[in-house]
Amino acid sequence: MIPPGHTHSPRNRFGIVQAGGTYAPGYHEGVKRGGDSAGDCALMKVVPLNDRNCGVHLNRGSWSLHKTKSEITLEGNMIFKNTTAKNEIFVPEIDFRVHRLLGSASVREISSEIRIIPHHPDAEYSARADEYWFGYILVAEGSTEISVTLRLTSQDEDKLGALEMCWLECKYLTYGPHGRIWKSQHVCLPVGDLPVVPAQPLWRPPSTKYLQDGNNMEFRRLALKTHLLSHLDDPVDVIKRYAGPICQKGDIVTIGESPLAIMQGRIIHPDAVRPGFVAKFCCRFFQPTSSLATACGMQSLVNIVGPLRVLMATLMGGFLQILLRKKGMFYRLAGKESGLIDDITGTIPPYDQFILPGPLDPQGVCDRVFRDTGLHCAVVDVNDKTYYLGMKILGSSEGCPVELMRNALIDNPSGNADERTPLVLIRPGL
Repeated sequence: MIPPGHTHSPRNRFGIVQAGGTYAPGYHEGVKRGGDSAGDCALMKVVPLNDRNCGVHLNRGSWSLHKTKSEITLEGNMIFKNTTAKNEIFVPEIDFRVHRLLGSASVREISSEIRIIPHHPDAEYSARADEYWFGYILVAEGSTEISVTLRLTSQDEDKLGALEMCWLECKYLTYGPHGRIWKSQHVCLPVGDLPVVPAQPLWRPPSTKYLQDGNNMEFRRLALKTHLLSHLDDPVDVIKRYAGPICQKGDIVTIGESPLAIMQGRIIHPDAVRPGFVAKFCCRFFQPTSSLATACGMQSLVNIVGPLRVLMATLMGGFLQILLRKKGMFYRLAGKESGLIDDITGTIPPYDQFILPGPLDPQGVCDRVFRDTGLHCAVVDVNDKTYYLGMKILGSSEGCPVELMRNALIDNPSGNADERTPLVLIRPGL
């Protein structure tokens, strides 16, 4: 969707839709709505009510960005939602802080100032001049909104210019039938400049190491560097900006499954996960390098598919592996989500501190990219061991040449470290 005040994106000389003028992904121009993201909605549905989750959810909100040489200002609107059908829950305290600043240089000399203003529907709880937070009652299925203003300043303009992302943490106290529990929401907001799309990009030829005779070798690959993505970005907008200026008819664009999940707001901080008995028991049967080998990683799967399915998949998978020597049965029995979860350290900073489930509706995303841009698209799970473990294609647009795409990605041209190249453009022909 094109933000209000912007015109439709132009097409390049090949008829492919691209970003143009001041139209940019994220919130680099104007306000970007992220509060109703698929990730927020999905998390509210799958996380069970327990003593760690009382039913109050704070979304990541809508944000705008304003930059000068000496100051960066982020303004956001976030919503508290009581998802329970009958409980009244208090929010007596709230505390915002900058959890971490990320940049290409030292961030020690950057100072921050945060202001929180409540916008409760009840007039008697209006904002106070001293910014004191009234203890507020969220009625069953009720909601309230807060506005957040963050100012980042530095006397060294180069330090501020090198800043790339601000990681905010909001801790809020919930009080009610569940007891008195602190909860948190984490918001990662990019503040760096958008990378420039090269006028003459360096295309990579097919891999001669892993492709054998008879494979389709007539293609080139180009890994596209983007800004640090967040829940405020839309995959179609990102593709228009970074692939639009250089793509041509017949090209294929692939999106990594982890970057897509990040754009959908699917990140979960471990402090929001309460491992139960099933998660603690089942995680012990996995190799230490597996994302399901920790109690929190396994619990994130339990929250999605249910404890009974995870327990049965573990027991049956172990039985089939011991008696019939069939490996990987757990992932078949537990469902495709079990093979897509990345535990902490599974992706680039700052998301290496989060648990990342697989993306929502990858097929629908591919169809939308093709419809809105004219580019064939696929959502893929590729790593540096793809050539012998195989890659996962989670979705692809109709008519997308899957075999050519597999050959093009076999050596993982996007890299598996901190390259920040979530998109790969594949061009058939030499």
